[in-house]
Amino acid sequence: MNERIPREAPAIARRVDPNGPLWSVMITTYNCFPFLGEAIASVLQQDPGADVMEIEVVDDGSTDGDVKAQVEKIGKGR
Repeated sequence: MNERIPREAPAIARRVDPNGPLWSVMITTYNCFPFLGEAIASVLQQDPGADVMEIEVVDDGSTDGDVKAQVEKIGKGR
């Protein structure tokens, strides 16, 4: 039987590129489209630049809106 909740945290590999961003912001979304624009805008207001911070939006199959279009509209390539 597959367990839904793992017994231990997954191992996360270290970043290979020492010149990459110092830290990451992950925005997860699943059927919370009405709040996505505000979340992205908030992160972008605090963005020190791509060389310091990377931003990732992870969509787990939302059905309440076009997440990709929203990211492209508000993120403007960032």
